[in-house]
Amino acid sequence: MRTHHYTLTSKFALTVLLGIAASSTYAADGHAEKASVPEDAARVHIVDFMRFEPETIEVEAGTTVVWTNYDGSNHKVKLPGVPPSPRMHMESTWMYTFKEPGTYDYSCAMHPKMKGTVVVKAP
Repeated sequence: MRTHHYTLTSKFALTVLLGIAASSTYAADGHAEKASVPEDAARVHIVDFMRFEPETIEVEAGTTVVWTNYDGSNHKVKLPGVPPSPRMHMESTWMYTFKEPGTYDYSCAMHPKMKGTVVVKAP
């Protein structure tokens, strides 16, 4: 009887074991398009078992904010007046462009105790 040994990268192992798809970028309309992330985009990471980092971010109107999931759980970003992001697996991203100044409190639709704030200033 032969024994075969395989070496798996951790990302590949997670994909195989958990059925996680390759990373995707979603636009605010929910389409998993190969949307290009603007170079000047602000970034929020989902980390440490259900936490947005930074919890509060300040941007100018017209700025795109990109959320990336680096947590082991799936998440959905929920902004007021906007349909929630698609389910974000590990290393998936979702982005939204804030056009109007204001304070936008958001949460995770799957984990309501996860909260964050985007403060949008006039340009």
